[in-house]
Amino acid sequence: GINAEYGIVKKKKSKTAKQQSQNKMVVILKHQFKEIYNNIKNNAKYLGRSVLILVAPDCDSICACRILAELFKIDLIPFNINLVGGYEDLLKVNDDFTQNSQLSSVFLINCGAVADLSQLFELKEGLSIYVVDSHRPLHTTNLEQRQIYTFISDEEFTFLQNQQNETTDSNRDSDLQNESSESTFSNSNENTQNSSRRRKVDINNNYQSVDSSSSQNSNTKNINRIQSNKKLEICYAAPSSSLLYCLANQLSRESNKILWFAIIGLTDQWIHGKMNLEKYAQEVDFYKTQVPRFNDSNSTEPADLTIVISDEYRFMMLRHWNLYESMLHSAYIASRFSTWKLSGKKRLNEFLAKIGVSLRQSQESFSAMGYETKLQLHRKLLEWCIKYNLKDVWYPSFVKQEGYSRSESAADTVYYVSALLEYGVSDAIDLKDKTKWDANFWDAYDSLEIGKSELRDKGIIRSKQLQKAIVESASWILEKKILIRLGSFRYAFLRDIPNLQLFTKPLILIKLIQFLDEVIKESGKSSKPLLLCVLNEHEGTFLIIGSDKRNSKFTELFKQAPLLVNIRVLKHFFDSSIVEVAKDDVAKFIEFLHTKLNQQIK
Repeated sequence: GINAEYGIVKKKKSKTAKQQSQNKMVVILKHQFKEIYNNIKNNAKYLGRSVLILVAPDCDSICACRILAELFKIDLIPFNINLVGGYEDLLKVNDDFTQNSQLSSVFLINCGAVADLSQLFELKEGLSIYVVDSHRPLHTTNLEQRQIYTFISDEEFTFLQNQQNETTDSNRDSDLQNESSESTFSNSNENTQNSSRRRKVDINNNYQSVDSSSSQNSNTKNINRIQSNKKLEICYAAPSSSLLYCLANQLSRESNKILWFAIIGLTDQWIHGKMNLEKYAQEVDFYKTQVPRFNDSNSTEPADLTIVISDEYRFMMLRHWNLYESMLHSAYIASRFSTWKLSGKKRLNEFLAKIGVSLRQSQESFSAMGYETKLQLHRKLLEWCIKYNLKDVWYPSFVKQEGYSRSESAADTVYYVSALLEYGVSDAIDLKDKTKWDANFWDAYDSLEIGKSELRDKGIIRSKQLQKAIVESASWILEKKILIRLGSFRYAFLRDIPNLQLFTKPLILIKLIQFLDEVIKESGKSSKPLLLCVLNEHEGTFLIIGSDKRNSKFTELFKQAPLLVNIRVLKHFFDSSIVEVAKDDVAKFIEFLHTKLNQQIK
């Protein structure tokens, strides 16, 4: 069979009619999480079964994996963790399913929800696949497989149900019209239809009535219509770590550590543009109710881990930098002051003077800044931020402290975990080398453990280095004016920009396009999809990333390209907005996007 969304070929046995008839929509809601978990625990306890956790490379995935691992350790459930970077990796893992007789459960963390998993995996008897993935839209085939269970929030399920009811009502009206027109048919036509019905049953050797089959097909079409409905054009759902925190809560196994993991996963989605501020604030309100359960605000003794509710500045790594560098390298400030220009830097200096911070003070470590100075900074920002178009300069968040060590915000943690994952602690990390890629993953994973200050410090240094490189490269792109407008989108070929090799890594490239998106939005230019194509000369490929803040149609075209035109896609990532294309095919890829988008406009 062929996975139509990605062009990945996978041999697969055809289903029998009996297997097809057993297909049904399978989603797991929050109140069912505990029952599913207990089934896994019983399989481990009484049958000696194990669990495989497949984890995508991002901060929320690592946090979700850590929550699951904490629960499995408590209940002595044997498990293994594998890092998977794309769909090709999932195909390779398939061998574990067929050869490991002790494996009964597989968790897919932030991978698999948007692809047909029955085309990727051999679903042997007794194997269950649990999908905990924030990518959307959900692939409808997975919702019909009895061995695939997709975890979703109650809110999302209600939304889907409402949309399905609207579609059903629309179809019922259409069916009534069809019945009215069909009543004019002659008896001879009815006889012909009955004869055709009998022939179809005989030819397909299918013992279900065609009417039943048609009904099943109709239901599938309804769900497909729901997924393509404009109101459902969303790219991300709730963080995976949030869903698994709900599981820990149902099991009465939540702790301060597990709470912190969930907060980090939420913050990761907010920082990387996968969640708007309104939705983020709603989720933060929930976690604000959880913090007092595990943290005594009246305690005078330091705890191993303390979490405090806090409003944070939208300045990069402020606790671990100085105010000037933090503001200069924040997309929030850079996009509003145009700090890649000399006039923008002068405007930043002027703003610092207005809020009562001298240039010398702004270049001293923020952590060493006196309490009164920080208090004055807060008061002055309230006075001047609106005049300088700095709306929402604060956002609600949380801060962690271990004993007497320095504090770190949730955003700080996301930055250093992502930096360790993207870049590692070595100056020469080639992510094509799986050994080094795995080493990065485990460093990022371990950095979340209490007491791992050395790894965290390295991650903090790396995150600042990466942000400087991102700002430098974005400034070069803007100064050279290499963004080209082609009809309904903008694009740029990145062949000789500063730090080129860094941007052949997907997670770093995401940060670059987010930075440019913010600049374009604040410049007042028309909102259009943005495409960046990064040359990897060594591999003979272009890593391509797309961004469209309005809806997901633009990046959905990425999946269609290898099917509709002869384009060689060499790597398919879990995020459908990223794809690796053969160097010789990149012009054809852009032309395909241009043609399709023009057709949609017409």
